[in-house]
Amino acid sequence: MRRYYQKTQSQQLANLKRSIILWRAKALEKLGNRCVKCGFDNQLALEIDHIEPCGTSNRLRGISLYKFIVLVSVNGFQILCANCHTIKTRSNNEFTGPNGHKNNSVKTTL
Repeated sequence: MRRYYQKTQSQQLANLKRSIILWRAKALEKLGNRCVKCGFDNQLALEIDHIEPCGTSNRLRGISLYKFIVLVSVNGFQILCANCHTIKTRSNNEFTGPNGHKNNSVKTTL
């Protein structure tokens, strides 16, 4: 029984990973497959940005975010490359802690 469970669990994890990759690709495609700021188009470095920061407590993430974009609406989301996303986040002081509150202790300049 234990061996069956381990085999089933590893298969479920593999299926979940494939599903996440598929939904992410569909979401990126729906949003244009390139950074809206600089035009970078390597999917390994593209990130989905919430145009209006909403904190972390009620933010969609991962497969839930991808499904929402594909099935419901692209409004409020954009693609940014990792560099542009970091620049936007730091420039707008959008750092949030695990409870969704702004973390003003993070320095934005070196």
